Amino acid sequence: MGEDSARVRQHDKSAQPSFRGYTLDTFIAGVSAALSLAALIVAALVARSQTAIQFRLAAIEEARRAEEVASRAQARVTARFTRGQVRPNEYGGFAGYVVLRNEGAALARDVTIFVEPGEDVPEVLGLEDLPVDLQPGQPLELPVVMVLGDATSFDLSVRWADESGNHEEPFTLSTL
Repeated sequence: MGEDSARVRQHDKSAQPSFRGYTLDTFIAGVSAALSLAALIVAALVARSQTAIQFRLAAIEEARRAEEVASRAQARVTARFTRGQVRPNEYGGFAGYVVLRNEGAALARDVTIFVEPGEDVPEVLGLEDLPVDLQPGQPLELPVVMVLGDATSFDLSVRWADESGNHEEPFTLSTL
């Protein structure tokens, strides 16, 4: 019986081909471990890059939210000229209007205008009533006296304040 078990052991060793002293099972186990390690490294790298992408996306989204909140907290005052009803005035000319309007979503505080001096610039009335506050969407009409020979355009700056600070915007208004 001892002879039979020695043959079985010899047979078992010779039945498995060896690779530099390692059996096929050991070689396969080593390759499997190496592939598992490679898969683990790739998964870690992918997870790291996905985390970085998520942080960038979160930062972009936060910046968008902050921009949206800031735009809601801002006023935007515009100016335009309109003739309205053409009628004679006490100076013998015709009246038009500078129309200021708060196009923003926030209150425009201390709204005032500065008419740039120039040759034959029409006279804007009601400047002594400024500054005023304009609610979102609220217009303000300031009469303009024009006489024959006045310039067909003039420059003015609109100034106001809101939650985001002080603002000034220049406009060139055509009286035509």
